Amino acid sequence: MYFSVYLTMSIISSQLGTDLNAIDIARSSNGQTQSGIEQILTIDHECHYPFNPSSIVTIIIFQKKGMNYIATGEERCAWHFAKEIETVIKDSIFVPNFYKNKLLEEIQVAKKRQKSI
Repeated sequence: MYFSVYLTMSIISSQLGTDLNAIDIARSSNGQTQSGIEQILTIDHECHYPFNPSSIVTIIIFQKKGMNYIATGEERCAWHFAKEIETVIKDSIFVPNFYKNKLLEEIQVAKKRQKSI
């Protein structure tokens, strides 16, 4: 058995809490081992926002976290997050226009930082 396969299987088994010696990799066929690995490993395509941007109060409280996420988060997720925040800010009736414009400008600056990174 190759070391890289053994290392991968030991990491996976430690995460699952199983004993690597209980899995007889040497006797299993290559196809069975690969299908087992494919079943264990899953790719997460969901975005994990730092907070739920559903209200203007939440956006104002977690403003710094949000701007940081837009600037440094995964581009696809950060873009959607920024769009949700922009929509909530524009639809808000409690925030004065000058503050709305300030928040929207900060989002634009964070987006530019994303592109420069």
